[in-house]
Amino acid sequence: MYSSVTYSASFSTLTVQGLSEGVAYYVRAGALNFNQVPNFYTLSNSTVTMPSVPSSPHPTTVYLSSITVAWTTVAGATGYEVDASTASNFTGVIKSTVTTDGTRSSLAVDSTTSLSANTTYYLKVGSLYTGVGRTTPIRCRRAPVP
Repeated sequence: MYSSVTYSASFSTLTVQGLSEGVAYYVRAGALNFNQVPNFYTLSNSTVTMPSVPSSPHPTTVYLSSITVAWTTVAGATGYEVDASTASNFTGVIKSTVTTDGTRSSLAVDSTTSLSANTTYYLKVGSLYTGVGRTTPIRCRRAPVP
């Protein structure tokens, strides 16, 4: 059991820390009445924490118009997303590829045009849980065409 406590009536939210990733938790909230007796309200639905980020992401193949990225799968993930950009802050996303297969361990990011030679591409791999995700950034540089 995890809990978060405050004795200030001005707080409207509390954060429970130390939860495990990809686990369902049931939540109840309560308050102490004037006799210091707790009154609890149990939420009817559980909440599931997000899965962790994919570990060991790395490019496996780089072609003229695609980069394939591999990673170690994440327990509890319902899919993965790979984003590619020439900007490290991902302001210029080239392509985003998503799979809803949580057991998948690689994905290709394709471009409708050739990837530029001697250009660094920044890639993000994210694990998804019902469309929400966390990402791990990596870098890949496309070599010049011989």
